[in-house]
Amino acid sequence: MSACPIRGKQAGTRALCRGRSSYSTQYTFTDGTQAKIALKASLVPNASGKLRRKWLAFILIVLDWKPDKVYQEYRRRFGIECSDRMLRRVRAATTSRNPALRFFLSGLGLILVHAWVFLRCTFSRLMHRGPRRVDVSRFRLNRFTKFLIRTVEKSYGSISSVPTHLSPQSVIY
Repeated sequence: MSACPIRGKQAGTRALCRGRSSYSTQYTFTDGTQAKIALKASLVPNASGKLRRKWLAFILIVLDWKPDKVYQEYRRRFGIECSDRMLRRVRAATTSRNPALRFFLSGLGLILVHAWVFLRCTFSRLMHRGPRRVDVSRFRLNRFTKFLIRTVEKSYGSISSVPTHLSPQSVIY
């Protein structure tokens, strides 16, 4: 199963995006490759709030699933990609070619993301009856990374100016 981009103005995979409901069909790409494609029709609100039909196409390889099942299974991958984006925001950048160091920094980034999730669930929880709910606006990942940066700067000091070699003594702030 793989996502398939919808291309073309009136031909190509866009020509398959017709009708009101989801369906599966055989499709032949321009290079002659044939594949079974599942097309999922979903209603999403546009900028004005009016619902419009959005089509998603998935290539099915050795699968005989209905479009709704393909859509639900593929949604899990979006969660993985979201966690990768969060990891990129907290992972230390390095130009080192040492794989052990790079692996360590990725692991440290994962620990930081998990610590943020734990702290957010613990301290941003709304107190009420029923299932647990979290106010996500109270403790965002951006705020957590700024806390970490301030803590490291407080512990190790920070550079607030860079002296130059030009005379008279000038400082870049």
